[in-house]
Amino acid sequence: MPGDFARVFEKYRPPGIKVRWKRGKKLSPAHANLRKAEMLVPPLRSIEALGFALHECSHFWLRHFSPDESPNGLLRDLYASGHTRTLAQQEYEAERWTIAVMRLEGFRVSRELRGMMRNYVAECLDSDTSKRRTPSQIKKWSTR
Repeated sequence: MPGDFARVFEKYRPPGIKVRWKRGKKLSPAHANLRKAEMLVPPLRSIEALGFALHECSHFWLRHFSPDESPNGLLRDLYASGHTRTLAQQEYEAERWTIAVMRLEGFRVSRELRGMMRNYVAECLDSDTSKRRTPSQIKKWSTR
């Protein structure tokens, strides 16, 4: 199974982005950083670790970065947009993208893993101090 995890991760790994592997057994925190052109992800030893890694990939593919977050014009063109979504919206989109990719690749996304994802989005909703409105379907999804 870990070989499958690596194959899927490499398939969706964003070009031009360096991967830093976390040390230890903790899955979080993980992050995506366009300014450094890198992402920090856990070693691909479990389905949950693959979920964390794909989630970070999704931030690049979904263009969740502001144009001023990259000094590199090519990376900015590939991965930045207007950055107008709330944190909760971005994390919701990233979780939904991750679930879709994992299912597309033939992995079962357990109720427990989906619950972790929903809880994370709920935490983002609770900590969101922006004045932008979060769509109701995100609130509904995170409280299932």
